[in-house]
Amino acid sequence: VDTTNWAAFGEATWHFADTWRLILGARYTEDELEFVFQRTQEGFGLGLPDPVQPTPGDTDEDDLSGKIGLQWDYSDAGMTYLSYTESYKGPAFDITFGTDPVDLEPVDPETANAWELGVKTSLFDNRVRLNAALFYAVYDEFQAQAFIDPDGTPDCPPDNPGCDPDDDPGSFLLVNAGEVSTTGIEMDFMAQVTDNLRLSGGAAYIDAEIEDYPNGPCSGGQEFRGECEGVQDLSGGDLPFSPDWKVNLTATYTFYLDSGFDVDLIGSMRAQDDVLYSLTQDEYTIEDSYAIFDVSVVLADHDDRWRTMFFVKNVADEFYASNISANNPNILPNGYNHRYSKASERTYGMEVRYSWF
Repeated sequence: VDTTNWAAFGEATWHFADTWRLILGARYTEDELEFVFQRTQEGFGLGLPDPVQPTPGDTDEDDLSGKIGLQWDYSDAGMTYLSYTESYKGPAFDITFGTDPVDLEPVDPETANAWELGVKTSLFDNRVRLNAALFYAVYDEFQAQAFIDPDGTPDCPPDNPGCDPDDDPGSFLLVNAGEVSTTGIEMDFMAQVTDNLRLSGGAAYIDAEIEDYPNGPCSGGQEFRGECEGVQDLSGGDLPFSPDWKVNLTATYTFYLDSGFDVDLIGSMRAQDDVLYSLTQDEYTIEDSYAIFDVSVVLADHDDRWRTMFFVKNVADEFYASNISANNPNILPNGYNHRYSKASERTYGMEVRYSWF
């Protein structure tokens, strides 16, 4: 696969009054994609796709997106802004081992239109910094990966767009998942509470929804349980990988010593709501809400040469999945894959850093 991308962009700020600014920006983008697909087969080929001779394909797209923003510096310690931004993600070909390259259609570009209203301010003689923003964004032709069984079940009604007379097992594909939107509010802060104690953190509430996707895919588990056949209307469903709320908080207490180094005691917490991991809205791909706590002790010399940290991450040993997906029903009916990382178990250790410059 060969990809060529070039863009021309620029931004200008007009100070049309002492405390007001108008921000204008634009970007022109061109994408060119070409591929040559070949699949060979040697030896025992039972269950493998047929060989494919070198088969080419190509597509090209262009886009002009813009930005406009208005900023008001309402005091020496704060400002507020309102912005409208357009964005663009280029096309793609879903090239995998099982691809049929003949007349392969590209995945269309994804575009977005976003509004944001925010404030940035410093309080209490700059001891507290607080930022907050409201936002709303709509994504058209949202690009997402989903398990697609293009033919559904062999005995489904002929008028079902997912009907499958050949009982094709389906595969994971990159698709355009219609129109989705995100609406929410987020904030972050940093506070020097005392000379020794610092607090920082943030919170976000996001409502991410599939606005329009009438012929969405079914998961292998949903098909096995008879909840849908081939396709389903996902309009109004939740966008995957987007919990409704997230919170994080970090506290650092510093002991300033005369012995050539300082000691930081650090405690942090991050928590999030339930999260859906599948575009299909499969209830068995939901991970419950969880909270993670970390603690550490840091020794740092006054010359910023060396730094030693002793840490315990995930103190409560909270076990959670980083992804959940349904298996192909023809391979493992009603089976699910859970992926975990080392962050889902308690870990502890020591880290030493030294700077020569």
